[in-house]
Amino acid sequence: MNLLLSVEGVRVDYHTERGEITAVRNVSFYVDRGDVLGIVGESGSGKSTLAYSVLNYIKPPGKIISGSVKLEGVGDLLKLSKEDVRKVLWKEIAIVPQATQNSMNPTMDVKDHFIDTMAAHGQNDKQKILETANRLLEEVKLDPQIVLSAYPHQLSGGMKQRVLIALSLVFEPKLLILDEPTSALDVVNQRLIIDLLKALHQKMGISIIFITHDIQLIKGFANKVLILYAGKAMELGDVNEVWNAPLNPYTIALLKSIPTLHGDVNSVSGIPGSMPDPYAKIIGCPFAFRCKFVKPVCFEKDPDFLEYKPGHFSACHFSKDIGDNYG
Repeated sequence: MNLLLSVEGVRVDYHTERGEITAVRNVSFYVDRGDVLGIVGESGSGKSTLAYSVLNYIKPPGKIISGSVKLEGVGDLLKLSKEDVRKVLWKEIAIVPQATQNSMNPTMDVKDHFIDTMAAHGQNDKQKILETANRLLEEVKLDPQIVLSAYPHQLSGGMKQRVLIALSLVFEPKLLILDEPTSALDVVNQRLIIDLLKALHQKMGISIIFITHDIQLIKGFANKVLILYAGKAMELGDVNEVWNAPLNPYTIALLKSIPTLHGDVNSVSGIPGSMPDPYAKIIGCPFAFRCKFVKPVCFEKDPDFLEYKPGHFSACHFSKDIGDNYG
């Protein structure tokens, strides 16, 4: 194990006129060098908030209440000043945000996006900037001769996504966070982005956090998976082990909701109900009202996030029994 990122007990609250929302509930996970960690959960599960808390980039009305985010060679990002965090971003850790339509300046062409990004971090040699831009655009399978002079509205959604990936790599960061990079794309472009990320990961050895609501997307790409529900970490482990021998009822329910080409269509079932009201004070397990394994203790005590097998964590009072009997 060569630990790159260690996230411990991160909690994020939002203060609104209606009351307090706890968007991330004491979440812990880790990323080793070379890992691809998939973070999976339904819409509203806290995936994006968790990603931006890793960057210490939560804006009001949000606030990081507790926890630590330790990056190799940097220390705890949550203890850094905003100025020091800006020095770390892009160079040590970079993010490709979710909304590509809103992530590029419509008045700037792609070339100026590269110049602006690199100049903000001390690189002002335009010749070197253009050499970097050409190389990275070619890496993401775009023609620099066409794309560098294009404005965002002249690019398709898939092309914009690839430009943002290229921009995120200008300083060769140790860790790249991708927030739902395929959510607005058609199936063909989704596959293209996944294949592209696989190639970049293999070539550059960069560690990746890949955030998605689609658990099927990470199979064959990520080596580890973190399952979130209502802001709580439900399960973390090797992706194949979690897929074949899950320890958490929510993970089991997610896996049963995936249709397959060869499986029995009658075995596919959705998850009944919906996530709890974000303003509600949750006592016990947040998944209890939707869980088929539920027992009285589930409404009384929130289960701890514990390691049941080496590297395989779960938050359920009955994870050991599930692990012994699943399948």
